[in-house]
Amino acid sequence: MLGARLIAWFCAVLMLIGGNVHAEQVELLVPLRTIQAGERLNVADLSPKRFYVSDAGARNYLRDAAEIAGREAVRTLASGKPIAIAFLRPMAAVRKGRLVTGYMKSRGLTIETRLLPLEDGAAGQVIRVRNPATGRELRAQALTDGSVEVPQP
Repeated sequence: MLGARLIAWFCAVLMLIGGNVHAEQVELLVPLRTIQAGERLNVADLSPKRFYVSDAGARNYLRDAAEIAGREAVRTLASGKPIAIAFLRPMAAVRKGRLVTGYMKSRGLTIETRLLPLEDGAAGQVIRVRNPATGRELRAQALTDGSVEVPQP
């Protein structure tokens, strides 16, 4: 209730000084519980809630549950608060610090080894990895199966 009064007061002040404000009640999705950074979003954890937001502002927030498919939280999402789209990212196929299988293909030959990702990576993203046996740092593309492919030099 206080939020609606504050918005009404803000709109009145802007109108007095010549501003043009148009805010409508818009349905945005909010978490039913606190969601930690790195946690995958699930439709069962979301609920619609109405907020006064301008049309332009509403585009920055999660409105459709279909938008969470294959995404995780970038930062902690508070229960009952609207979710900014900027706070979501594609699910990491490769996690920092967890050994993965790395491949390098050259002229019909495939070399396979274990590599240590130095950062999280979504499928298709190029990340830094380290060969624990040699300590050498390389760049590799994260694959959907959780492995990485090192491009030819």
